[in-house]
Amino acid sequence: MGLSDWSSGKEGSKLFRSIKIGQKSNSRGFTLIELLVVTVVVGILGAISSVIVLSVLRSQNKTAITNEVTQNGDNIINVFERDVKFSSSADDKSTDSVTLMGKKNIVWSCGGTNITRDLGDGSGPKSVTSISVAVKSGTCRFNISGSNSDLVEFNFTLTQSSSAPSKSEFSIEVPFGTKVGLRSYGK
Repeated sequence: MGLSDWSSGKEGSKLFRSIKIGQKSNSRGFTLIELLVVTVVVGILGAISSVIVLSVLRSQNKTAITNEVTQNGDNIINVFERDVKFSSSADDKSTDSVTLMGKKNIVWSCGGTNITRDLGDGSGPKSVTSISVAVKSGTCRFNISGSNSDLVEFNFTLTQSSSAPSKSEFSIEVPFGTKVGLRSYGK
């Protein structure tokens, strides 16, 4: 088919006759019911996925808070154990405090929501609890036991401090305790 065939209209007229202008095609659009069903299904899937995402975020927050409280408690226990191990004797005049005697006297005490440690160097007691945690009221106790009064016991419970959000998923209580023997290096 050459250029002259197109201009003469022989083949071109057949081509144009096969295309009927304005004819509806066999494809059709979506009905209103189909669109509503798809919208409802997408909405349900969105609601389910948002609930799952929110529960994952809540559990992540709870884990982070638990880790923070546990790290603070473990740090307090480590410092206390070190102080006891390097002491020659201990004296607990009350369950709220203990004096560890050695090269220097160290006084550990519980007061309010803090645990303090006084190195006896004139600087006064320093809090060993961070600002992000608090000691649960009535849970901090010291006790000296053993045949030669050579075991020092320390128990307390840490919670998230009052500056944390008050939602139930943020409230955590972690109990801590240790029993350490005096090594009596100074004797």
